[in-house]
Amino acid sequence: MSQKHNAVFIGNGAMSCAMANCLSKNFSSICIWGNNEINVKECQSKHENNLYLPGIKLSENITFTSNLDLLTNNKISIIFCGVPTQYIRKTLSKLNKPKANSIIISFAKGLEIGTLNRPSQIIQDVWPDACVMALSGPAQAEELAKGKPFSIVLASNHEKEAKKIQELINTKTMRTYLSNDLIGVEIAGALKNVISITAGINDGLQYGDNAKASIMTRGLAEISRLGEKLGGHKETFSGLAGIGDLITSCISPFGRNYSLGKLLGEGQNYEDIMKNTIKVCEGAFTVKVLHEYSKELNVELPISNEVYSVLYENKSPQEGVQSLMKRTLKSEF
Repeated sequence: MSQKHNAVFIGNGAMSCAMANCLSKNFSSICIWGNNEINVKECQSKHENNLYLPGIKLSENITFTSNLDLLTNNKISIIFCGVPTQYIRKTLSKLNKPKANSIIISFAKGLEIGTLNRPSQIIQDVWPDACVMALSGPAQAEELAKGKPFSIVLASNHEKEAKKIQELINTKTMRTYLSNDLIGVEIAGALKNVISITAGINDGLQYGDNAKASIMTRGLAEISRLGEKLGGHKETFSGLAGIGDLITSCISPFGRNYSLGKLLGEGQNYEDIMKNTIKVCEGAFTVKVLHEYSKELNVELPISNEVYSVLYENKSPQEGVQSLMKRTLKSEF
């Protein structure tokens, strides 16, 4: 796509700003919408988001706004949705609907409480005429904002449109792959957040690398089990959106879900941790959804169940680990 386009990012968190920075040379203009007017004004004046992505200078090609009528601009080609999953429905309902067949690319990673909906399903509910895609993979905001190389997956049921977007958002530092498995890519992104909480707990308890490798391996089995049950493709979970994203989330100190787990492992209380952070830990919400639906779906999710017990039933991290270790012995496959 040689012609340059205009893009809008809904949500002005770390990932939106990082992704916009990464893509700034590929678009004629990029506008980031946020509902925190004070933060939006500061981002616009300083070209830096000190609240969510401190220390990163943002491209002059990026502007910021809190104008709710933003999406009525007919020149907008693509809309990126970077709002955390639990807030997508409420946020999009405030905004004017974009033009029919607009391309909406979500990079939220979670499941909606009360519906089990994936981000693309929520967007489609609110904006039924939109062409919805999902962007996922091992991409920590702090690294991609600095121009470090990475690969990512664009998932869509619209093959023709997806190929055009693949070309448009591919950059010197971001290699974009295509997938037609929207379900699998989004389920992998949601569950890896839960597993990364466990990886953080492991490091907070100083249980070491062997234990973490076990968490990641059995966590991937859990992700695959649920993903395939819901219609995802088996191969997705061994790709960038599956094992790739899981590895990054379990080893990177930047991960908010990993950080939550590490603090829990070090002995801090979940509610106290949440009071002292402005970042949304998607895994803490997703595990609620999994707890509610795992029996209904008849899927075994032992790691997710223990994370739920630690977060919401006052089970200690040490007790959670012991519960996993004492489970009935079985074959690996």
